[in-house]
Amino acid sequence: MEEAEGSPGWVCGTGFAAVRLRQQRRQMELLSEMTKSLCEETQKANADPPGTPSAAELLRLRCQIEELHMSLRKKDSEINAAKASHRQAVSELEQRIYTLERDAATARTSTKEVERLCSQRVLELRKLLSDREAEVVSSSEKLKLLETSLEAAREEGTRARAEAEAQRQKLEDELFELKKARQNEREERDEARMQVLKLTGQLAEKEEEIALEKKTRAEETERREKDFALQRETLESVISGLQRNLREVAAAKEPGIDERTLYAEMKAKCAKYAEKISALQKELVATARQQEALEQQKQQVEQQKRQERELEETTRALKETELQKEQKERELQAWGKLAASFVLDEPPTREAFRRYLLLLVNALQASQFEKTSATAHIADLEQQLKAAEETLKEREETRALLETKLEQADQKHAQVKRETAEAKHQTELLKSRLAGALSLTSEEVARLTASLRFTAEKKKVSAAGDAGEASDADSRDAAVASLQAKVQELLAHAEISDKLVAQLEKAKERLEGDLATAHQLAEASASLQREKDDLATANTQLTAELHKAADRVAELQRRAESAQREATDLRLQAGREKSLQLALQRARERMAALELQLARGAPDAQQLQRQVESLTAEVAAAKERLKLLQESYTKQISGVRDAIYHTLGWNVSYKASTGGHDESVTLQSLYSTHDGLVVFTRRRADSGDALESSAQGGGEGERTSQKRRRDSSDSAQRAEREGESGAQAARDGADSEPAKHAEAAPAAVEEPPRDKCLSRFAKERFRVSFLNAYATKYERDDQFRGRCASLAWPAFTAMLCLEELQTIRAQFGSRIPKNVHGMLLPMP
Repeated sequence: MEEAEGSPGWVCGTGFAAVRLRQQRRQMELLSEMTKSLCEETQKANADPPGTPSAAELLRLRCQIEELHMSLRKKDSEINAAKASHRQAVSELEQRIYTLERDAATARTSTKEVERLCSQRVLELRKLLSDREAEVVSSSEKLKLLETSLEAAREEGTRARAEAEAQRQKLEDELFELKKARQNEREERDEARMQVLKLTGQLAEKEEEIALEKKTRAEETERREKDFALQRETLESVISGLQRNLREVAAAKEPGIDERTLYAEMKAKCAKYAEKISALQKELVATARQQEALEQQKQQVEQQKRQERELEETTRALKETELQKEQKERELQAWGKLAASFVLDEPPTREAFRRYLLLLVNALQASQFEKTSATAHIADLEQQLKAAEETLKEREETRALLETKLEQADQKHAQVKRETAEAKHQTELLKSRLAGALSLTSEEVARLTASLRFTAEKKKVSAAGDAGEASDADSRDAAVASLQAKVQELLAHAEISDKLVAQLEKAKERLEGDLATAHQLAEASASLQREKDDLATANTQLTAELHKAADRVAELQRRAESAQREATDLRLQAGREKSLQLALQRARERMAALELQLARGAPDAQQLQRQVESLTAEVAAAKERLKLLQESYTKQISGVRDAIYHTLGWNVSYKASTGGHDESVTLQSLYSTHDGLVVFTRRRADSGDALESSAQGGGEGERTSQKRRRDSSDSAQRAEREGESGAQAARDGADSEPAKHAEAAPAAVEEPPRDKCLSRFAKERFRVSFLNAYATKYERDDQFRGRCASLAWPAFTAMLCLEELQTIRAQFGSRIPKNVHGMLLPMP
């Protein structure tokens, strides 16, 4: 529309005025012909009179002639006045058209200049970006070279130190010994830590063993008390039997048997048993002390575990702070690159601000892309986290099963240990009883054999015995036989106990195999526990990465919001261009100083951080200033555009094509007192048939207007008939709609392509719609429809605007009301 407004097609706006002028001239010619014919008839009547007219007739004819002359003079004065007004209107229109064409040409040239400058600036921006990228690459290469040189210098320093140490090694033996001692201490600490770790693993086992030992020792004490009671009973029975034997021996009056010696032996055995009991009590006290020491060791191990957990937490926090530091360094590098991109060698201009806007738009798009990639990465991490949780649940289930199996195996092992301990205790008791009985019986047998030998020798010497002595010898033989039977019974019991011991050893071996399998299960559970810990660490890492990604997304969102705020918060700050240039120059100088410092040597990190913070603050201030300048320029451009539209007499609103809607331009006259609208809609490819039909109707109207211009010498009635036929053709060709909505197609220019702009505009797929007041006017006014079909759209809109201005002037005269939102309202 702007190109059509600035084209020479605006000259066609005078076509309608020229047609009206021709019609008025034709009417004047007809009046002159009528007067001529009347004069000829009067002359003929005067030349060839049939008879001499009377004086009254002559007077009447003279009066008629005078009246005709008066009417001719009036018509001539009216025609002259119409010609003057028409010439004045034509001169005003030509001046208006000339000014509009000049404004349109200047606007076209300015837009072309702006486009050229924009393209030039875009090329310059790309060149600057490529130069900046090359500079960044070169600076990164320089940094790498500096790092390599620093590493080489460090290696040379280490070599020099090694040589110096080799030379001074003789003098530093003591230092070496101290280092060795420290190393030994460190090794001892490591060993102590390993022992602590081992002790932590063994504490549970030892606690269980201590509990089992307590139970077994309590049972042993009970059994020993029972054994002591049984031994006492057996000893009492033996003592009673010996006493009987002694009484029998005393009754037999056989010498060689001393009661005191027997009593002394029994007393010594009782003392031994008392010593054993005291030793057992001491062992119980020692075990209690060992248990207390183990509890103290357990507390120490728990304290060491707590310290190790605190150490792990501190190391984890240190790693997190290091990661945050690296992220801040990367952000500082990014801000430094952004600040380097904003450093200019030229004063800020409109093109520079446009370039900055392009940079901001690119940064915003990059941040949005990073946001989408971060969300995708977060989704992947969540899926990985879910998979890791599922595997962790499976491993926990298997670990629980193995723990239950291990507990069952431990219970079986404890039960077998108890059984073996009971069996060992019983065998030891039997062995002790057998040894005591054997010792007693052997002594008794020896004594009895000695007494028998002594009595046999006496019998041999004395050769004579009596019947009483023979009965005593028989009783003694019976006692010896009973003792021998007891010895055989004890030997049978010992064999049975040996068999039981062998069976118990087999059961012990079998239980040791079960214990080995239980240890294997314990190792498997420990490996599963390690895997569980690894999965837990991986889970923590994934959650940390997830939190980092969420923080990154939030940061990207904050950056996008800040970028949008920066893009919308630009204000008028043209007076601070010099200060902005100076600030940017200072930032550039500081960056150069930093590069020099980096080239000379690594400065203090805190100083660098302060300098980087100051640079980032300056860059943020420069960005805000640039945004304010951008907003001011956009406001100026919009104001100039509105001013151009208002000078044309229309309030123009543009609507881009979105979704299923077409591209449209809505015109509303600034001089109208109604709600009429003219809408130009760019057609799509599928509406070609309607366009062809409307073009045919418009072509017929154009042909009628051409015929009207060719037959300018015809009568006014014929011209009116031709206008009516053109209006009828336009009525047939235009697309009309129901009330308050009518459409008219543009006229297809069939002349040779003299006016290229009009021909291009006619070829465009536009559909013109009249809404509200213009729709009713299109339905009722045939002349309005004829204009729609015959005139080009720029000329039609100009004529429509002039008509609205004339109507408002006719209605209000000098009291033209003010414009309110594009509508003129009547004043009170």
